[in-house]
Amino acid sequence: MKEALNTDSYLALWAAGQFHWYLWSNFTDPVPQTAEELSKHKSLWTNNAWQKAHCLYEWRLMARGNASCRQGKEVSTFYTHQTNLRDISQPMSILQSLFKPLVLRIPQEKDLQPLIDVLANPVNTKNDLSVASSTPQERESVCRQWLNINEPLNHLNFAVIHTANDQEEVLGIAGLGWIGPAKTENNKNSDGSTRAGAAGVMVNPAARRKGIGSEALKMVIDYGLNVLGLIEVRIGTPSSNTAMRRVMEVRFQMQPDDNEEKSDRFGNDLLWRINKERWLRYLEQE
Repeated sequence: MKEALNTDSYLALWAAGQFHWYLWSNFTDPVPQTAEELSKHKSLWTNNAWQKAHCLYEWRLMARGNASCRQGKEVSTFYTHQTNLRDISQPMSILQSLFKPLVLRIPQEKDLQPLIDVLANPVNTKNDLSVASSTPQERESVCRQWLNINEPLNHLNFAVIHTANDQEEVLGIAGLGWIGPAKTENNKNSDGSTRAGAAGVMVNPAARRKGIGSEALKMVIDYGLNVLGLIEVRIGTPSSNTAMRRVMEVRFQMQPDDNEEKSDRFGNDLLWRINKERWLRYLEQE
């Protein structure tokens, strides 16, 4: 089994992700889960495409972790992605759930007002002090920032899109509001070679208790760890946020970690730190 993907493998990973989307979009069969399933379509592909198919399959195994492969365990694929973040002037990142009519994508200009409306709803922001008291101008400024990305990435936010009945409805916001250098064991910032992210999700009241928020957050965490190559995804929330606690403690069966800072400037006194090993354990027992 090969080692986990590093930064030198990003281009190959991007190509595999592109082909992954092609497979899902162009075949009526489920996304291939094994080499045998891939083989049955071999006659339909050129040699180049067949090589990409094997690249996809190997990427999928590596992304799920060496330990799972050694133990002979299989983790099901629950989403697909189409990614091209090399051109920051026209970034593309689209995540599609395989089990819900749900898409996450980098916001477009047409999404701006629905996203502003999400932040303007006090029911949505009562547990998020970073935006709870913001002005209309500040909310628009924040949402406009999400339309673009930077190099290196310092955030990657998504519009949460409901796709049932061929309609696109913005249900909320999800993503990595912060991406930056991971801290070392001495609690100091690293040299930038290892990076971490802070994830979150916010959906409108009408979309709650339907698994939309948890599915969106699940895709964001997996994408951050296994596609963007973050070594850790962090989730912080105040103790009063029962909805997020239900997702983390019940849906994902993860208890919060010890939080040395007790509470940050946004009132988040609970913190989850999720690395690949911890995430893989969850996926295996799901």
